[in-house]
Amino acid sequence: MSFQFTVVELPEIQVAGITVDTDMEKAMIDCPALWHTFAPRICSELADCVEISKTGDSYGISKMIDENRFTYWAAVQITQINTLPADFKTMTIPAGLYVKAQVPNLDMLGEALTAMYMQWPQSQTEYQLDMQGVSLERYEHNWQPNDPLEIFAAVIKQS
Repeated sequence: MSFQFTVVELPEIQVAGITVDTDMEKAMIDCPALWHTFAPRICSELADCVEISKTGDSYGISKMIDENRFTYWAAVQITQINTLPADFKTMTIPAGLYVKAQVPNLDMLGEALTAMYMQWPQSQTEYQLDMQGVSLERYEHNWQPNDPLEIFAAVIKQS
């Protein structure tokens, strides 16, 4: 499948969620398992502790630790924090430039990420991936696996 990539500017986004440190081999198991733990807790625990953004968007956030390992967050956008369960953390997704693509459904996520990280950079003269930045999956409120989602990766202008 061919994915359409555009560079967009995102505002700063505050999120709360739980994390797992994983690697490229184990990510296909670790990341979905984290969502299975996190999703039921959004309403049962988190709703009493924070003010969830009106959009109700959830985010999968990846931040590289080294060449193969990364920290993955399952998180929800928030606007105010009271207290959090002990295993929850907050994070601010930095404002800035991101390359963005629409993914038709969860089954296409791996293919879309490969296109974003392997094919899109080769077509670029103006931007490059910021490997120190974050990458995101954005899931709308009440998202289901057959629904579309968006992916983002931090970029910087080439000099």
